[in-house]
Amino acid sequence: MCKSVIKLKREGDIREEGKSKIKFPFPLSDRVMIYWQYTHIDKKQDKHLLMFSEDSNDELLKEFHGKDEKKKYVLGRTSCAYWIKSVYDNGNKEHIFGFKLHYMFSGDTCGSVLKLIRNSVGPKNTFESIQGLIKFVQTKAKR
Repeated sequence: MCKSVIKLKREGDIREEGKSKIKFPFPLSDRVMIYWQYTHIDKKQDKHLLMFSEDSNDELLKEFHGKDEKKKYVLGRTSCAYWIKSVYDNGNKEHIFGFKLHYMFSGDTCGSVLKLIRNSVGPKNTFESIQGLIKFVQTKAKR
């Protein structure tokens, strides 16, 4: 469902600006989301936090949401957070056998979406989002 993710700017070690273009099924228009991304990877504690927020992004919209894009995409709104903590085998820090994941999503696709589409696309998108997060954390943790 996500067509592309573009990193726009970085501010410090934790905060960066991003833009995602999201493919919606016919007959709906595709969406674009412009947001702040906050990332905290704690390799020593195996706790990772990733948040996306559109709060205070008026500056970003002025700079990165032009006329052509406004014609082609509907601007969606989102707040999303993931918190991952490693689960160890009997407290053994050498053997991670799973993850505890807390996921929060609040979004507005800005337009009416048929219930049939919501019920088929929503769960699939959530699953793909969590898969992407796990791959992201695995990549960052190896560095």
